[in-house]
Amino acid sequence: MANLPANRKLSSRVRRVAGRQRGQENQAPSSSGSQFAHRFMKHKFWPVCYADRPELAKYGKVQQSFFNSAKNVASLYKLTIPDTAGIPYPLNVHHCFVHLQEQLAVVSPDLSLAIMQGADQPAVVTVLKPVKMECQPYHIPLYPIYKMLRNKKCKRINPVILGILAMLYDKFEFSHYRDPDSYMWYMYQSADEMLQEDIFDSPSPEDYNYLEDEITFAYKVGDQVIKRVRNFIKYQRFPVIVSRFKPRTPIEKELKALAVRFIALDLTYPDKQLVEDIPEGWLDPEQDQRVHKNMLFSFVFGDGSYLDDSAISFIDADFQNAYGLDIPLAAQYFDQPQTKECLDLTYEQSCIQLIDDFDNIIRKLRNGKY
Repeated sequence: MANLPANRKLSSRVRRVAGRQRGQENQAPSSSGSQFAHRFMKHKFWPVCYADRPELAKYGKVQQSFFNSAKNVASLYKLTIPDTAGIPYPLNVHHCFVHLQEQLAVVSPDLSLAIMQGADQPAVVTVLKPVKMECQPYHIPLYPIYKMLRNKKCKRINPVILGILAMLYDKFEFSHYRDPDSYMWYMYQSADEMLQEDIFDSPSPEDYNYLEDEITFAYKVGDQVIKRVRNFIKYQRFPVIVSRFKPRTPIEKELKALAVRFIALDLTYPDKQLVEDIPEGWLDPEQDQRVHKNMLFSFVFGDGSYLDDSAISFIDADFQNAYGLDIPLAAQYFDQPQTKECLDLTYEQSCIQLIDDFDNIIRKLRNGKY
């Protein structure tokens, strides 16, 4: 380390650093004493959005669309909009939505709310009204119908029954356990695999032959009935058959009246289909385990066999473990002010009633009342 020269005089005061002088005209502003006095954290934090939902980042447009539609809902149902001035986006949207849901549940318990995305509106509050139905599948058994189609005593009513089956299969889109890749086909395949394991472990040849014959017969019934139903659909002659049908017994009168209702519904709503028009994920969208629309309406074997009972048990387990439900519903969008409630479920409720009435007639015919 070099030594300082002996003759150097040290300054008695420290020199100011060049360029650091501050004049009186450039005095630093005094602190305001507020929480953000020094402009700390002046930048904004944007909400985290998924890559496939970039429209959520447009917070101004989303909030405008949501709160405008929320005001329209509140105006029609006499609800109150909560104050969200101090709540950041998107928590303000969530807070308002939950508040409206709670109020609507008191005013109209049958209704619920959802936020829909339109072409020009990214967040529209929508009122939903689901059809009244229990959380259970609607099954039409084919085995009693198979027996009637082979019974000469039922020759008069068989064309009418086939016509109703064709309506259920074509217009109502019933799932069939012999249609590959359908939900019901998968359930019967699972039951079949379980039966095959039982057959393999069966020590008795009689049990082995019985279970094999049961599976073969169940598939035969489904194939033959659905083949006749498809041929009936191809010729489109149901209205003519019903008009020419002359009922003689009370059950025949009941059957014809039901067929007339099926035809009238189809003529009134020619472009509607029951299952296809059911929206998916609108009710309880946060639930992943749900009853999907292709699980609701099905043709089953229906003879009470081991195969049939096993398939039905699988279906019941799916329904019991589901927390969300996709069912027919009506929706009313509130992107514009609404003067009245427009939630028409006439078609959906008529379909459910027709299915129940047809099932009751099949039960009567199955019990020998024809």
